[in-house]
Amino acid sequence: LFRSVVGDFVDAAHSSTMLTQMEKYAKTYPVDFIVATGNSAPVDEHSHFTAASNYSSLDLPWHSVLGSKECTKDRLNDVLELSKSKAKWQAKQPHYARNMRVSVDGKAETTETALIKLVFANTCSLACADLTAPRPQDLQQECSQMQGVLSTRQRKEQLTWLASQLEYSLRSKNSRKNRGWAFVFGHHPVHTLQTGADGDMAFSNLLTKTNTDAYFYGQDQNLHHILPAEARETSSPSAVSSSSSHVEYFLNGGNGYSLHWAQKDKSESAVKYSAVADSFLVVSASAEFFQVEYIGLDGTLLYTFSKTRSEPVEPSSSWFSATL
Repeated sequence: LFRSVVGDFVDAAHSSTMLTQMEKYAKTYPVDFIVATGNSAPVDEHSHFTAASNYSSLDLPWHSVLGSKECTKDRLNDVLELSKSKAKWQAKQPHYARNMRVSVDGKAETTETALIKLVFANTCSLACADLTAPRPQDLQQECSQMQGVLSTRQRKEQLTWLASQLEYSLRSKNSRKNRGWAFVFGHHPVHTLQTGADGDMAFSNLLTKTNTDAYFYGQDQNLHHILPAEARETSSPSAVSSSSSHVEYFLNGGNGYSLHWAQKDKSESAVKYSAVADSFLVVSASAEFFQVEYIGLDGTLLYTFSKTRSEPVEPSSSWFSATL
């Protein structure tokens, strides 16, 4: 079993309360590392990353993805250089991956393991490098600040790299009787309940065609767990546990700037959970199941979801080159 805390840790105003609850959780259920889904670089003493060092149970590696404010020309190199001076900061490249092995029977001495693939995407390049893509006004303003840093070539190269990582994970799962999982982390949504356009469709298609199990992201200032339209035929929106092979989308943006309610009527999506609250998210995974928990600032369990898979997942064919 591995366990990670995930959040879009932006606003220092909630830092103490949030970290206190994370500390309580980590003392009861040991955590392997923390994932920050954007705009969390420790640029000053008020950041969550810096403050976490004062909590013994949270003195852990931090895997971070680039947020909108970190993809600008003035910030990008500084963020990536942080790993040289801060040993716990794991983000050394704009996008990267980590392979974890968990024992199939839960015993440390076992030799049979399953792969849990963790992919950390640079969604700045996916969301902003294609200048012809429609965008909501607020994202258009963010993207304008990234010009000169991002390029269409970088976007294509990252999509190719993402495909290779996720296809390897899919082959590993199939070769081990469908054990293990593939999780992707990014800053920008692919499917959103907010006003404006959804995210990069080539990225969305990639996640679907490689049977990625879950995408975790931030940016929007609320919480939700949704299924895109294509998943509605195979899973009931009211089901809390599922064994089907579609992608689960988890937003945890409720610990950054001012909270706001989801504004867009996404009737074409199956909304399993939606709330306006400050929260951190916990992902736990073994060889054959994973669980996601949203935990509030007062320690309350706001929502939980678990998933197991009993049937083999077959890869889709002849899909990727056409998206480029």
